Order: sequence, then structure tokens, then C-alpha cells
Amino acid sequence: MISSFNKEFFRRLKYYQFIRSCHKAEQLKVQTVAKPVKNTRTTHSKRINLFFSKNEDLKELKQYIPSKYFQLKRIGIPENLYLICPSVAKTIVSHLMPTLNLNSNQIICETNAGLGLIATELLENGVKLVRLYESCPDFRLELKDFGTVYPGRVELFTKDIFHLDRYAYMDKQDRANRVESLLKNVSKRSWIDGNNVKNIKCYQGVLSAGPQDNLFAYQNWTILFNLLFDYDLLDKFPRNLFLPWEPPPSKTLQRYYPANLDPDKMYLVKINFKKDIPVPMQNLLPLFYFVRQFYGKGTNRVIPTIEKWVPGCGLNIILPKLKHADYFENINIFTKFRELTPEQILSVFKEMVNYPAYSGSPCTAMIENELLKYETIETSLSDATQLEKNIVEDIEEKLDMI
Repeated sequence: MISSFNKEFFRRLKYYQFIRSCHKAEQLKVQTVAKPVKNTRTTHSKRINLFFSKNEDLKELKQYIPSKYFQLKRIGIPENLYLICPSVAKTIVSHLMPTLNLNSNQIICETNAGLGLIATELLENGVKLVRLYESCPDFRLELKDFGTVYPGRVELFTKDIFHLDRYAYMDKQDRANRVESLLKNVSKRSWIDGNNVKNIKCYQGVLSAGPQDNLFAYQNWTILFNLLFDYDLLDKFPRNLFLPWEPPPSKTLQRYYPANLDPDKMYLVKINFKKDIPVPMQNLLPLFYFVRQFYGKGTNRVIPTIEKWVPGCGLNIILPKLKHADYFENINIFTKFRELTPEQILSVFKEMVNYPAYSGSPCTAMIENELLKYETIETSLSDATQLEKNIVEDIEEKLDMI
């Protein structure tokens, strides 16, 4: 039998072995943590420098680009994108020239002109006059030289034409003529008289979507776009040829992109007004509000939502009284707006406004109040943040004229 002394000896021996093993493990852990880890990530500035070093034809242009456009846009989307590749400018103008009538007084404009690469190609291809809109003071300094190289063929404006709604509101407040000056010599024409405005732009994002897409793509503004405009895809260009760059979308966000949309591409599209307006002119603003509010995020149910604001109209939606080219089959109280195509949503709207009690329903009063609120309060708030910037632009414009 093992004596009590031997039992105690073996017990202590096992204890000491356990302590030594724990001590070794702790030393190994400390050594592992203390071992430096090499950072393999490439900073944004290094990627920018590497990009320009690999593209020799772009090196000379780098010095003319303001430094702020080399910074990474991490939050939100960039307010403006600028083309930095002359060869892409040539390709874009090759798509533009067949649509232009050089023998007429057609006004050709470029907004966010930046380095003026597209304008240069237009002028070299025989365009008599190009109107440039550029809100960045640094780029305007370079664009002023166009007046020397192409005397009498370039008009330079200091504002962004995409902000016409803001300038229209400011004109109402101080009775100025910002919009009129920006659209100088642009004739006013009714939709029914035909529209010869051609909009060709580089675009990154979703223009056309439907029930087959997710709600990230199928939103209320894509519905309005499909109802009011036609578009043709002309070409695709790498996104990194436009500044500023954005961080790549996360894997989670990539799942929400439509299968045919590449976030690393810019799409050159030609946008035209539809030949026929989808509704009478007096119903155009109600259509805008209907899609914007009733559709919401696409999860609202069609019948309960309409019944709430136009009581009794649900039966007309289920059993339509008008003839439609496209109407949702077997619509019921559980059908959601996201299940309908833009044309089917338009058909539902027509049934609603055709309902006899529509004009006296709470819906019409709500639309009038909300449209008034949208025009005065919401626009005022959005413009209040831009007021100082717009004042500076007005001063800069006067200085440019001196």
C-alpha cells in the first residue's frame, strides 16, 4: 500500500507540473501577442498615387485637380463627380455628336464641367457655342482660359444647374432672376408641343426597377422616372475615372444591388421626356404625391391605403371602371404597392382620381396642404443650409464679371 507520505508527494508533484504548464502557456501567449503584425492595407492616398502612376496620360492633369477631390468620400454620395480621362471624353462626344444639329441655334450645356475635357472635344468637333456650369472656384480658374483659346464660343456660369429648385425659391424671396439668367435663351415649350431637350449624362445607380427587384432598387422615384422619361444606355466606363472616389460597397449592400448593376461602373445614358404625358397636367402634382406618399417604401397595402383617404374607392380598384393597357390581376386587400409595376400603379391612380367622390375626399385636401408645405417649409429648410454658399456664389459671379 502507498503510504500517506507518498500520496502527498505525488499530489504536490502533479500540482507543480500543472503550475509549470500554465506558466509556459502564459509565456507563449505573451510572445504571440507581442509579435508585431504587418499592416497590409493600402491607404487611399497610396491608391490614388498608384492609379496616376500607372496611367501616364493622366499624370499631367493631376496638378489641375483641387486636392479636396482626391479625398475619399466616406459618408453619403458625392455632390458632384468629375471626369479626369480625355479618352473617355472623346468617347462621350462621339455619342453626342449624332444627336446635335450644328446648323441650328441649339444650346449645348455641360454642368459640372471640371477640367473641361468634354467641352474641349465638343469645340474641336465644330460646336459653335458651349455653355459651362461650374460651381467649384478652383475649376473655374482653369475654365476661364477657354475664353482665350476659343474666343466667343464659351459661356461660363458659376452655379450648378442641378440646383434650379433652390434658385427658384430664392428668386421668390428676393425677386432676383437667377433661374432666368441660368436658362438664358432657352425657349419655353409645352409638353404637348413636343420637347427637344436631350439629356446625356454619366450615371451611377438605379434608373429602372420593378417588382422583380428588391426595395433598395424599387423606390418611389424610380417609379416616377419610368412614368415620365425614356432612356437608352449608350456606354459604360470605369468608376475610378471620375473623382472623388467612394469606398467599395459592403458585401451586405452589394446583395441589394440589381444583378445587372455594377457599382464599379459609370453608365452613360440618354434621357428623353416621354412623348405623351401620362396624366392630364392638372393631375401631374397629385400623381407625384400619390407615388411619393402612398407607395412609401413599397410595403403599404394598396386597398387599405387608398380607402383611408378616398373612402369607398376600394371597389373601383378591385373592379376597374376604365380601360387600361396594364392592370394588376386579382388585386385584393392584401396586395402591396411593391407588387405592382409603374404602369400598374399609374392605372390604380387613374381609377382613384376617376372616382366620383375623389374631389371632395380627404385625399385632395391632404395633397394640397402637403404640396404647399413641401414648397414652402421643406424647401426653405433645405435652402437655409445652402444660403451662405449661394450668397458666396453670387459674389463670385460678380467678381468673375469684373
